[in-house]
Amino acid sequence: MTIYIHRTSQPNKPDVDIEHLESQDVVWLDLFRATKAEEEAVEQKLAMEIIAEPDDTGPEESSLLYIENDIAFMRINVPARKGAEPYQKPIEPSVYYRANLRFVLSKKILISVRSAALRALEVGQLRASARMEGVATSGQAFVVLLESLVERQADLLASTAIDLDAVSLPILAQKQLIRTESRIKTLGQLGAQLSLSRDCLFDLGRMIHFLGPIASRYALDRKRLAALLDDVKDLQRLCEAQFNDLSFLLDATLGLVGARQSKALNFMAVVTLLFAPPTLISSIFGMNFEYMALFKDPIGPLLAMGLMGLSSLIVLAVAKLTRLI
Repeated sequence: MTIYIHRTSQPNKPDVDIEHLESQDVVWLDLFRATKAEEEAVEQKLAMEIIAEPDDTGPEESSLLYIENDIAFMRINVPARKGAEPYQKPIEPSVYYRANLRFVLSKKILISVRSAALRALEVGQLRASARMEGVATSGQAFVVLLESLVERQADLLASTAIDLDAVSLPILAQKQLIRTESRIKTLGQLGAQLSLSRDCLFDLGRMIHFLGPIASRYALDRKRLAALLDDVKDLQRLCEAQFNDLSFLLDATLGLVGARQSKALNFMAVVTLLFAPPTLISSIFGMNFEYMALFKDPIGPLLAMGLMGLSSLIVLAVAKLTRLI
């Protein structure tokens, strides 16, 4: 386990010294891949609960967002990169999965509990990173993290839009479909990534609504919460629009694949028809009839070949007239 301790005296330099958790300048405690025993040790150190019984009762709202003993417990789903480690360069190409993120908010301290490396919970000056300068209370630290989480979802949606453009141009512009299977797989991965972002934005919206009535209790800035809620709604609309674009591209890809296959089948059908009448005629002339003089006549082979060619031309003309080819 790694415990990142964020203090007001060192806003952008978290330390891991758990011997001084009682210090008054600690506003945010980030537990990364903590075991049950380690969480209990931190609870004893801080003399407060990190996990309460309703947290594991099920997916109902009461188990995800609730207040107990004047402490707010919240849980959301967030997209996380596979193989990522805190404060390290992300692995490319990125593959995302659904991770669980819990917050415990009291008037004194904010605690986050997670098992995945999340860029939004890394402090610094980079885009979508938490900016802790000027943070003096747990409520202010929590609002900063919410802004960072929303900013991270905006980055993911922007990246998804670029990837959709990169996939759509070859599909719609090229005359022939090349590596269709890989493109369909890419569209499927983008769809899964959009689903994770959609669920995260939904959970963030619910959590911000939950915080509205209790904002003054934990010194949360109502104006910033309202602005965050507007951002979440805008990102949800963008996410739905990207879902529509993704569905269109997937339908277009499958439609073009189907059209290409249909064209190939039509060509094979015409080829089969071209050879069917000549095959029938050659079979007739190849029969061993003793009393049919035409089969023994010198012009018999020429007549057979002529009939075979004529039948193929007739089939070809019919195919042209009916636009089979």
